[in-house]
Amino acid sequence: MQDRRTSKTRARIKDAVLKILRHKSIADISVTDVCKSVDISRSTFYLHFDNISEVVYQAEDGVIEDLRSIMMANISSSSAVVYHIGVYIRKNAEALSTILNATESHFVNKIVREIEPVLLSLSDFCSNQKMTRYFVTFLVYGCVGMFRRWVGEGRDITSSQLIETFIQYFKTFSKEP
Repeated sequence: MQDRRTSKTRARIKDAVLKILRHKSIADISVTDVCKSVDISRSTFYLHFDNISEVVYQAEDGVIEDLRSIMMANISSSSAVVYHIGVYIRKNAEALSTILNATESHFVNKIVREIEPVLLSLSDFCSNQKMTRYFVTFLVYGCVGMFRRWVGEGRDITSSQLIETFIQYFKTFSKEP
């Protein structure tokens, strides 16, 4: 287990990279940019990460782990899973938007790989198991598109409306009433 200072430093580095990533591509972010932003030395950065890409990939993995935890805690129904994922999206919209814009297909593919087995295990999800992989891909990419539109439109509907739309979207392929 990491000590508190290590965790805080890693979190500050991650936050700085995500903030800079809003304006620059991964390839254009230098370690110096990040170090200046969080007032650390380059050696401190390299003590925690090998490069900028590793920071972004670990941020992605953190999101994936959070989603996995949400899904496992709410395994009772697809609506419960989608609702709690929607709440997570609302709370982390800025970071998620930044990661999606930087590594869209890679990150979305990771999400599909994580969500698919959970949805397959939900007895209420889909009556046609052969089609489930197609449904999951369609649903995840559709929800990502809806999220990106929501952010791009300046969050012109409430997050509750967005979450309800996600739930309705999933119910279309679910056996839930």
